[in-house]
Amino acid sequence: MAERFLYWEQVEEIKQLKREGRFREAFDLLSRCREAVTMEALYPHEEDGYMRAPATPAPWYWWESAVILRRLGDRRAERAILEDFEALKIRHLRATNGEAVFIGSMFPKIQERLDKMREQDG
Repeated sequence: MAERFLYWEQVEEIKQLKREGRFREAFDLLSRCREAVTMEALYPHEEDGYMRAPATPAPWYWWESAVILRRLGDRRAERAILEDFEALKIRHLRATNGEAVFIGSMFPKIQERLDKMREQDG
């Protein structure tokens, strides 16, 4: 069986890559993290020998991806990342039969940025 990718253990590496200006490498690692978070958000999974319900998606990985894309001047890709997270929230709600709870400051922050971009883009 393939070893599980522990996305939460990548945070410091991502921050270090950003500090060093290695944005593409940070973005690539964030992409792997987003993929792992998505799987946990949509599907029941085994953890520590127990089956777990789909987990609330961790928005930090999408926010940091959007920040990097903004720095690189790729507005279209930045908006696409934020829209991807918006779609994931909807899919997560369906996967949990509407019982998902989205708490924390990142959820509204992402929505506010996306709303602002949509308003500016017309």
